[in-house]
Amino acid sequence: MEDENDDDLPEMRTTPLDEVRMAHANYLKAVNHPTRRRILEIVYKEPVPKETLVDTLIKEKMLSEPRAINFHLDLLLKANCIKISCEGEKEILEITQEGKVVDYLGK
Repeated sequence: MEDENDDDLPEMRTTPLDEVRMAHANYLKAVNHPTRRRILEIVYKEPVPKETLVDTLIKEKMLSEPRAINFHLDLLLKANCIKISCEGEKEILEITQEGKVVDYLGK
């Protein structure tokens, strides 16, 4: 039996509509989770250091351990809901226009 080669597989192409659908699905996944929604509420008010955000979420029992934040931030970044900048050693989280949807979610 010959080794199968990835070159033999048909190339999967995405259309612009597929890309929009994937982006929309990522966005909905990002904003429809209680922890990520709370992150958006916190950074909506003002840019926040990542460390401060983690401390707040742990105190509110929204996060069990500090490293769990990375999963939530990754989804919010992929959905363009937040942006992260650096000030020296600190990572600062800031809401984007897309992330401001949190203002309408609770209403």
